[in-house]
Amino acid sequence: MAGYFPFIPAKCSLAKANRRLLLWIAIGIVLFVMIVLGLVLGLVLSLAHKGGADSVIGQTVTLDYSTFKGVDGGNGVTHWWGIRYAAPPVGDLRFRAPQDPLKNETIQHASQVCFLP
Repeated sequence: MAGYFPFIPAKCSLAKANRRLLLWIAIGIVLFVMIVLGLVLGLVLSLAHKGGADSVIGQTVTLDYSTFKGVDGGNGVTHWWGIRYAAPPVGDLRFRAPQDPLKNETIQHASQVCFLP
């Protein structure tokens, strides 16, 4: 009884079982390599794109009631500080619903938060 394996069915050869196992291992390795290459390529492309010419936006924004000039944060982010969303709550507006901001034709520097009207 040399070469007899009682745990392997007679219709299934050892070579066929090994081929299936090797196929699943190969599929797993290919998927792993594809995922790792995708992550590395995505990281490299995102770092190469950082600070590119098409990622720069203007520092001036125009709204219905005024134009604001922002501040460059130095890291690709522009800040607009102290942009009003309503008229100042002074006088008869103190305890009323917010009103539209006052229109202003000049460029407002939005470089700091300002709570004064």
